[in-house]
Amino acid sequence: MARYLAETICELAAPPLQPCFIRVQVDQELPALSVLLHVRPRPLTAGLEIAVYSGTGQDEEGELVHLEPEGTLFAVPHTQAGLEHFVSDLIAAGPAEWDETGRGTLALPTQASPGDRGWSRLQIDLLPPSDVHATLRVRPLGKRYLRTSMPALCEDNNCGQAKLRNWAADYADGQDAIKQSIEQRQKELASGTLEAALRAVNNREREQPDGPEVFQRKWRAARDAAEAELKAALLAMLRQALRYRGRIEFPVGAPAPAAAEAAPDAGQPAA
Repeated sequence: MARYLAETICELAAPPLQPCFIRVQVDQELPALSVLLHVRPRPLTAGLEIAVYSGTGQDEEGELVHLEPEGTLFAVPHTQAGLEHFVSDLIAAGPAEWDETGRGTLALPTQASPGDRGWSRLQIDLLPPSDVHATLRVRPLGKRYLRTSMPALCEDNNCGQAKLRNWAADYADGQDAIKQSIEQRQKELASGTLEAALRAVNNREREQPDGPEVFQRKWRAARDAAEAELKAALLAMLRQALRYRGRIEFPVGAPAPAAAEAAPDAGQPAA
């Protein structure tokens, strides 16, 4: 009983849980799908609220994103099942953006096709509120949007990060490259020149593409693995967001004298 009481007092004395943002940036041809989750823990109700905003990234670094000003608010139970249901729903029926290259979604296609292979790379970041800035803008036709600035994807000053690859898209691209190489060799044989014919014959034993049944089986296995990694990464980031209490400075004490700062590092011989 005493131990439980002591733990409760320590918990009450700790800094309160803080809201944070989770950025999910799809790496496709611009404009790319961008999803921003505003996670707000609610410890007294044993749950949390998550506001989901979506839009399109405007640069390759992910620093500038145009978001829809209105998001969707979810109440998510603070349980393993509650978090898993939210992540599954977010991926399966979550935000989608249309652009010149097709539809951008977090969900990967269920059938392999040249025109829709889903995202190739994806990054998830846990960001403090101080790193996310948005201003309301109006386009010429009157449509409102949020011009949102965030840290670049290549920076590591965030609170958590996960980088994922869609191995199914990589596999399909590799198969296309093999087919293109075979077509090139056939063109060289058809050219009729001796040099091209000899080069084509020497390269005839190179790798052959997988047959249709093998291709579909390998592609589906890679696709399922990529989606499982996405779900696991989102779950891990949500659990981390539920424990987020803000940033804190390291207790360095009084500033060191200028002479001490200029001293050589430990283990290095003095000049």
